[in-house]
Amino acid sequence: MKSNVTFLILMLLSVLPIFGVPYEQSEEYTRKQAILNERAEQFKAETDFIGEISFNHQYTMFSSMMGNFRDIEITVPQDTLIMKKIFDQVFTRLKPYIPASEGQLLCMGITRNMFGIYVSYKQLVNGYPVFGAGSLKISYYSRVKQFSIVNSTVHIQDVSVKPKLTIDDALKIYSENVLNDEILILFQNREAKFKLSYCNINEYKVDTEPIYRLCWVGGLASKLVIDAVSGEIYVYDNVSMHDLAVNIGGTALLQSDNIGNLNASNEVFNNTIVYAFCDELEIYRYSNDQGNVFFHGELISNVKAYLQSSKFTFFDGSITPESPQFTKNLTDELDPLIMFDYYDYIGNPSNQYYHSVKYLDWLSNNGVTDTLLYPELDIATGCEMLSSGQYYPLGSLIKISRESGMLSSPICHEMTHTLVYHTLGENFFSPFPPNSQFQMLFGGMDEAFSIYYPCAYRDNSSFRFPELSYDLSNTINVISILNMKWITSLGQNPGIFKV
Repeated sequence: MKSNVTFLILMLLSVLPIFGVPYEQSEEYTRKQAILNERAEQFKAETDFIGEISFNHQYTMFSSMMGNFRDIEITVPQDTLIMKKIFDQVFTRLKPYIPASEGQLLCMGITRNMFGIYVSYKQLVNGYPVFGAGSLKISYYSRVKQFSIVNSTVHIQDVSVKPKLTIDDALKIYSENVLNDEILILFQNREAKFKLSYCNINEYKVDTEPIYRLCWVGGLASKLVIDAVSGEIYVYDNVSMHDLAVNIGGTALLQSDNIGNLNASNEVFNNTIVYAFCDELEIYRYSNDQGNVFFHGELISNVKAYLQSSKFTFFDGSITPESPQFTKNLTDELDPLIMFDYYDYIGNPSNQYYHSVKYLDWLSNNGVTDTLLYPELDIATGCEMLSSGQYYPLGSLIKISRESGMLSSPICHEMTHTLVYHTLGENFFSPFPPNSQFQMLFGGMDEAFSIYYPCAYRDNSSFRFPELSYDLSNTINVISILNMKWITSLGQNPGIFKV
């Protein structure tokens, strides 16, 4: 009996590794993470890079970077020739840290889009592309003044390999192995499509080192990866283009200004940008009114949301001097939700972002302004500052204090100053330099708009700052608004508006 129990225990122990721990908790993952962390520190030290670096653990390499190089200053991002020289500098610094050899990278040229400018490279090994990988893209986003580097190149030796199988051989192997192709059942006059590429024959084995072979890759309803020399089938997979719907949201406080209720609710974020890689291509989408973004492709990865709309880009003002953008990755495709939680950050940027987007929608829906005419703004939250908020019209920047994060009044207040400034042709009501008479009348007008509209947006007469609140129902004219004790520096500096 004792021997039977011992045998059972040994059997159970032998089963455990089959199920094992998740790869992210394995010893191999930990070992690779340590190697990558060391390389990241070395890269930063050697290249003066400051920013965020993400890794691909299967390939033990960098997959993406977002940040800047301390010694590279960009003053004219619209000049293509200057940007080409800068991109060449960045490429030179990257070469020792990417697996592809320089001779394998073909420059595809410089391109511009609505976010900035980028250069892309395609990896060719002995003239053949790399399936599902083999690209390098260096972008500079003018609005956030940062580089974005995305790398999917791989290490393949430059050893000449001559395929023995022709495309007709690949088609024959397909027809012999895929007997009930759903597409061929519908359309008998079609045939599978194959191309020669270097392919990772372990592409579905995340915890296995990649091995690249020259293969015929393709098919129709099914995908085959066939060794171009031996004819061995490495991958047989039923594939179809699929959609990934990602929902973007965050925590927001809806009654903190009205009644002081600090209970947060989960709200969807519309008009919010999300990036993803769809079959090697970097794609961006804006979320719809339900907070949903849809991506299409056979392979969708690296899905990341930004606290960025078509008008506002949010930065972490609690981390200086870098002040990085707020981003969050999708961690589980089975639960495709990216949620910005105010617990994760200083100054509750999630709440600030939610109300900035909603407030602009409200201004537009009520005929106060046209969304298209409202200027683009950088908004830094979580800032250490004496005032609750500041608007810098010449720098198109709003700063919000960390203590104001739980409220909406300060951010909406500064956004209204922005609206007035641009509506009046880059002027405020209060002229500069001010005198006491003009400051009393016109300065009150500046504040009246910026106090009234945020309250109208919430349909509540309470205007609230961290240190106090004020009931507008007791205010009868703009002079009484100006005399509110928390209007601290009206008219002192034409470049800054703060409360």
